[in-house]
Amino acid sequence: MPKALLGAALTLGAGPVMAGAAQAVTPADPRPDQYDGFQRDRPRGGLLPGRHDGFSGYQIIRRHYTNVWGQQQLSATCPWGKRVIGGGGQVHGDGAQLISSYPGDARRWVVEVRHARAVTVYAICVREF
Repeated sequence: MPKALLGAALTLGAGPVMAGAAQAVTPADPRPDQYDGFQRDRPRGGLLPGRHDGFSGYQIIRRHYTNVWGQQQLSATCPWGKRVIGGGGQVHGDGAQLISSYPGDARRWVVEVRHARAVTVYAICVREF
């Protein structure tokens, strides 16, 4: 049986996190008595759809900007009572650059852009614990 080399990366909040070390896996051999990094039963929370045991009040805030000249920091802010757990940005226009993307504080996601015709900043928010 051929073996495949698997590895995955997820983006959570401010940066990449390895979901599992690279390992040889036989696709047709589920080995139910060993944990191989793949969940085979119903979701219990986390990054999967449905009920989340760790947080509630999930909301994505989108803030649109136009005619951004020079280099600027732009942000999207979660409403009061919610905190940011991730975010990002999107730029449009010839020569537009997304330079960086990071949490500004507990409620705000910041992107730094240059020469963009239009920018959208996203903040992923959840109810505070």
